[in-house]
Amino acid sequence: MRNYKKVLSWIMAVCLLLTWNISVYGEQTSEKTGQRCNVVLFVQFPEDETADFFNTHQERLTYDKGSELLTGFAAYERILNGRGERNRSSLATYIDAVSEGKLKIKNMFPQYNGIKIVPITMEHSMDYYDSYAGEASFLQETVDKAGKIISPSEKVDLDGDQIVDNVMILVHHEANFSRDSVFYPHKADSSGNITLNGKYVGPYVLINTGNLWSTVEKQGLICHEFLHTLGLPDLYRNQNSEGAINYPVDTWDVMARNSMYLQYPLSWQRKQLGWIDLPEQNKSGTYTLYTLGTEGKDYSFVIKSPMSDTEFFVVEYRKKGESISEELDAKIPGSGLIIYRVDTTKEEVGNIAGDDYLYVFRPENRDNVSEAFLSKNSGRTSFGTSDWSKGVKDNAITYSDGNNSGIVIDQVGEAADSITFRMTMPDYEELSLWNRTFAKAGTGRYDIISSKNGDVYFAAENQHGIEVKKRAGNVWTEAGGTIPNAYSPKLAAVGNDIYAVYLEGREFHTVISRFGNCLWRTDSDC
Repeated sequence: MRNYKKVLSWIMAVCLLLTWNISVYGEQTSEKTGQRCNVVLFVQFPEDETADFFNTHQERLTYDKGSELLTGFAAYERILNGRGERNRSSLATYIDAVSEGKLKIKNMFPQYNGIKIVPITMEHSMDYYDSYAGEASFLQETVDKAGKIISPSEKVDLDGDQIVDNVMILVHHEANFSRDSVFYPHKADSSGNITLNGKYVGPYVLINTGNLWSTVEKQGLICHEFLHTLGLPDLYRNQNSEGAINYPVDTWDVMARNSMYLQYPLSWQRKQLGWIDLPEQNKSGTYTLYTLGTEGKDYSFVIKSPMSDTEFFVVEYRKKGESISEELDAKIPGSGLIIYRVDTTKEEVGNIAGDDYLYVFRPENRDNVSEAFLSKNSGRTSFGTSDWSKGVKDNAITYSDGNNSGIVIDQVGEAADSITFRMTMPDYEELSLWNRTFAKAGTGRYDIISSKNGDVYFAAENQHGIEVKKRAGNVWTEAGGTIPNAYSPKLAAVGNDIYAVYLEGREFHTVISRFGNCLWRTDSDC
């Protein structure tokens, strides 16, 4: 009776999954190179007009080997333009560094007259604009007033697509941590009928001065929101469900956690923007990766297998920068090799909804990435297992559905100017597991599970239906023959029994079968 209830609850869950067909695809990140104009606008409300905040606020900002107290415009220019070649902790210098010089940002300050900032004052108080409709009015009024200040000869569309490259609005307002508020820092896109200097306003960033200056984010917040305008998604989770990992990436990417101590985006993100090339390796062997910026050398590569056409893995070497400096990666947990999964079906959404686009592996799947990096120095020199029955909590390198890839990274050396390690790939052909004929006439959907006694069952679509194979020891055999006219297999092991749920025929009826005596039997057969 207990097993029957388990099977029934499992069947109900799978039936819901089979009928849930919500699309998460969208426009993909595209190459972002050349030049971009960032029109920086300073805005205040009538109740703030006498405070002259933008010209009187003081901020102590660090730089290599020291810090300096800056007042008014000097502080804003510092976090947007920087202060010399070595500086990387400003928007312009950060984008130049992480893009390998392929994207240049020109910040425009139309309200700075050489002496002070002359802010735009809105017609109404802050509360008037703090709604969905209010944000549209706020943007329209801000851009209209800016249009009277900016010289018609100023170029706001440096990439030539007839759209203003970006508008960054800095609003004098106290720190706001409510995502329901218009004045919570965010990137958005205008409706398309607002123009500035003859160009349509598209992406814009709105940041309030409270969040900018009263937290540790500072230029990290500016860079994070600006990277949204280039297409990069959030890599943090907005809400945490019970038992879920709330920090799939954390400090390893500025789109997951940001502060004044900036870090690189993950290499896959940079590749998507056209800033770096990312090679692919799929053979067992010993490899060496180098520190970021080493000319002619790779610091990361992609690992793909026949198990998935939409998910793969990246290994990347990161070297921790000097503490309390303007070097990038000064606040990552340590120097070493990280391994992360990419699920391309989630690229437009990112991680914010809870289904991870990028996920950094860490020991035992704990909600802590501080031990995600591998190196001889750290004492963590291996990750992954060739035992197909193991999952992510066993330190397996897994796909998003929990299936083990079988990939093993071990013998990781010392983290210095380079790092060497061994990668072992499963012999998929010898296992007869990943027969590509499964996908010739369909989507190639599959499922894999381990039974109570350690046998592995693998089900996949082929041109005739669903084919199931069983591995006992190192031997693979057919399990019950092909299930005809069947689609979307899901497997489950309950006690000693193996169950399959799938869709059948043109009407896509849900069918439940149990494997026994080398046959698949439905409830009516048993």
